[in-house]
Amino acid sequence: MWDTWSFRLQNVFEVENVWGIVSGSIARPGNGSDQAAIDAWDAMGKAARITINLALAPPCIPLVMSATTAAAAWKALSNAYKAKGLLKAFYYRSQLSSCRFIESQLFGPQIDHLRQLRIKQTSAGLPCEDWDFAIGLLGALPESYLVIKQSILAGQTDLHKINLGSIIALIMQEEVD
Repeated sequence: MWDTWSFRLQNVFEVENVWGIVSGSIARPGNGSDQAAIDAWDAMGKAARITINLALAPPCIPLVMSATTAAAAWKALSNAYKAKGLLKAFYYRSQLSSCRFIESQLFGPQIDHLRQLRIKQTSAGLPCEDWDFAIGLLGALPESYLVIKQSILAGQTDLHKINLGSIIALIMQEEVD
């Protein structure tokens, strides 16, 4: 959930031109700076901190109640919710590798579940390239899709140039047919 939530909120902050303040990459101007610049930074930072606070579910609020800046609030949430480390990366990788689609259920939501696992794996520090995700996706298909799997893989000469969008489109089309 952190990955999706933080991505959406980061987009809000980028539109409002305050992502640098939230991420901590733009520091508050020093005391010797122009007072108008300090006041503008403070106002933007306060607005960003309030945006974070209002976007939180009630159980998350205690994590940011003592944060006096948007960057401090963001860091507290990131530390609490962002997946980190080899153990998390391995967990998401194994989930992605062992997932099997249920033929009686729509594939769209099942593909979305795999996409979420991919995002979590990447967030944990282990990027998942398109070709790697495609292999996991094909491996998740039920046995009745064996011919589709074979035809997709037979048409590939370089896994690193795999077209993930085309593979998903073929799977979704086969489900409709």
